[in-house]
This record gives sequence, C-alpha cells and structure tokens, in this order.
Amino acid sequence: MNIKYLAMLLVVFACFCSLGYAADQDTQVTIDLNDESVSDLAHIQGAGSTAENKAKEIDAVDAYGSGEDKAKVRLDTSGDDPYVLEEYSPNDYQTYDFSQVLPVKFQTESKSQSYSTNRANRLTLAKADVTMHTKADVDGQDTNLGLNEYHTAFSVPVLYKGQNKLMFTVDYDLFDFDTNMRLKNDSPSKYGSAEYGADLPDMQSLSFMMNYRYDIDESSFANGFFNGSTVGVDVVVDSRSDILFNSIDETNLTALASFRLPIFENQAITVMAGYSSDFKMPIAGIGYQLNFGKTSYLNIGAPLAMVHINSSDVPGVDTERFNFDFNYVLFGDLHTQLSYDIILGHLQVYTDFEWNTNSWARAGRSDTRARVFYTDCRWGGGVRADFLKYFYAKAEGGWAFARNIYEDRNYFDYGKGNDIDDSAYFKVEAGIVF
Repeated sequence: MNIKYLAMLLVVFACFCSLGYAADQDTQVTIDLNDESVSDLAHIQGAGSTAENKAKEIDAVDAYGSGEDKAKVRLDTSGDDPYVLEEYSPNDYQTYDFSQVLPVKFQTESKSQSYSTNRANRLTLAKADVTMHTKADVDGQDTNLGLNEYHTAFSVPVLYKGQNKLMFTVDYDLFDFDTNMRLKNDSPSKYGSAEYGADLPDMQSLSFMMNYRYDIDESSFANGFFNGSTVGVDVVVDSRSDILFNSIDETNLTALASFRLPIFENQAITVMAGYSSDFKMPIAGIGYQLNFGKTSYLNIGAPLAMVHINSSDVPGVDTERFNFDFNYVLFGDLHTQLSYDIILGHLQVYTDFEWNTNSWARAGRSDTRARVFYTDCRWGGGVRADFLKYFYAKAEGGWAFARNIYEDRNYFDYGKGNDIDDSAYFKVEAGIVF
C-alpha cells in the first residue's frame, strides 16, 4: 500500500510542476541554428527578455553548436542551467536497435526507453512502475485471480559520447499472482489422471544487460563506404522463473551482434545475428529504416517493426502536439499509442493498446523445455508529466482482456491454458531521464 500512495503522490507532484511550467512558458524559445545572426542577442525571439536570460540562451546554443546538419533547437531557460528540450537533426531519429528484442523480455523497449514527446537523445536511467489488477474469475476452476505487477530498471551509461556508447542495465520484474488456481497438467506421471497439476506461483525476472555501440565516422575502406554506419554488441544474462537462477535450466545467455549501414541520406539497413541459450539455436534479423519529416520514422523488418509519426510531418497539419507510435516484436509484444501534448514538452495525455506476452521457466517443472506463459491485451489511457528537467511520472488506467495462462513448450497454444476473465487495471510509473 505504501508503494501505491508514494506513486500517486509522485503523479500529483508532477502535475503541479507541469502547471508551474505552463505559467512560465515565456522561458522557452526556439532558435534556428542555421541562422547566421543567432549570436546576436537582440535577434533571438522570446518573451524572456532579460539580458541574463539572453546570455543563458546563447550559452546553451553554443553548447550544441551549429552547422548544416542542425535545424532548430528549443531551449528552456527557466533555471540556472539552460537545456535543450528538442533538437532536430537528420541523424537524431530512433534507430533500429535489436537490443529491444532480446529474449530477456520479448517486449519492445518503447514502454521503458522511448521519450514519446519527440525529444532526441534522452535516456531513461531509472524507472519504477506498479500495475494493479482487479480480481477476476478463472474459467473452469472455482477460484479467482488477482495480479500486481512490479517493475524497476536501472541503466548506467559508462560511455555515451563520441563514437563509443557503452551502457549496463539491470532489470527486475515481479508478477504477484494472488490465486489458488492450478496450471493444466503438464505431467500425467506426476499428477496421475488429474486435469490440473502445479499451483501457479509468483513469477520473477532479473536481467543484466550490456549494450555497446561504435559509430564509424570515417573509414578508408571502399572510399568511405561505411561512413555513418554503426556496429553493436549486446550480451544479456537473465533468469525468468519463480526461483531465480535455480539451475542452468532457469538461466539464459543471449549474445547479439548488429550492423547498421546508411544507404541514402535518410535510409538505412540493419542486420543482426546471435545466439540464445533459451532457444538453443541461432537467431537473426534484418530491418529497413526510413526517416521522414523532422522526427518521424519507420523501421520494417523481422523480428521488429516500429513506426513513429509526429503530426508536424503530416501534410496539411499545422501542429506538432500529436504523436503516433507502433511497435511490434514477432512472437512477442505489440504496442500502439496516440498521444497529445497539452503543454509541449511537459504534460501529455495518451491512449494506448498493448498485446503482452510474458514467459517464465517454473523451477519445479518436469519438462525443462516448458514455459509458463501469461498473455493479455490492454486498452487504456493516461497522463505523463515531465518536471524538474530530469524526472517524469505517469498514471494510466484501462481494461485488460483476452487473458490466458498456460504451461507448454509452444507459444500461442491457448487451447491448453486457463482463460481469465477481464479486469480493470491501474498503473503508476516514475523515472529519471537524461
């Protein structure tokens, strides 16, 4: 209960902070970095008219430089340390990053890493969220199921400038199932002729991830053919079970190597290859990326597809407050979101749809290749507030349906599962961005 109250207080605090920003909109100013007269204090248009604010604006612009590859930046000079709210650049689009589809989660990182208000180069360094479901009946069994989900993640950017980017991430999930339900019988020899076998335990996941990226700025090979390309290496050690790292059968190692090659000014191809001990087989992927407009892009391929559209890039639409996102991982999660910025850069409302798939290796299973799968669809909406430069908070509510739990070797084998009735859910989240 203390967690719920704390998260709710964070949301209320975030809303008040955002209202404070709304009253101080005159401290935000958009500057064209290609304008040769940008260094002239009198030329910068903004309601923050004091010499001190003008000086801070110039300092912030100088920190990001200028040139043909830059278009505009939006600055916030309300504090002692001015910072860029948005920066537009042909190279600032989200790239096709295969670390988002590692088997550790089978879900897109859009729900934890993306900064949906189109701010480039922002990283989520820490986040925590709690999702609470109402109790629902379990079909075929005289019991019901309650569920609380807890998630926290911490990222440390050891290197994140220049050509080298190295990040370590620790991610933890807990699915707290409050139920007396039993899973379908996965072992007739163990449970005799009984239709139901093992109890459904609480499930956890803990992962340790290393992501490395190297940007090739200049190469002498083939007259610089590989200029602008990126090499990536991802290594993950994780456990998804009711008893973490109980044995080698509940421990997974995944290693991936990827290569992104720009083929035109606004297009790129990414290929990936690696190995996952969870599947005991090599894995591979390919993706095509197209950037268009100021911040919109699409990535099409397997196993990941991503689309982001900002309304300013739609012909005939004279606003940048609307955003649409679509993310899908083959045999994994699907996430769509339509959002609107009430206060651009600080307060956002959204509606979203998700199709989630979670899997765990139950420590007491008789078939070591079997996994417990929990799937559901969610339709909801909420509000996100960004405040104090580095913090955000979210509150979301909605309806969970098409819920199913089963234990088997195969995905999408719903016929063996237990259908769970629909439930309402409420989610709160807070995080630190940089």
